[in-house]
Amino acid sequence: MYREQAQGGISTPSGLDAIFIFTGDGGEKHGYADDFGDDGIFYYTGEGQEGDMEMVRGNKAILNNMKDGRTTHTFKC
Repeated sequence: MYREQAQGGISTPSGLDAIFIFTGDGGEKHGYADDFGDDGIFYYTGEGQEGDMEMVRGNKAILNNMKDGRTTHTFKC
């Protein structure tokens, strides 16, 4: 519908002040471990399977969402 990123867990549709995060159980086999912690906070792995996370592309969008006036929506697939 939004014709944005077709792969990956973070989508930043142009023309919307929103960020879409996609998570699911299938990510664990690729090194992603998204889940709620005991504190009730949702911990999202972010983009990148190797090395330290870099604050670029989708990761940067999540980091700066409040400053940029964007809302973040999480979907479990």
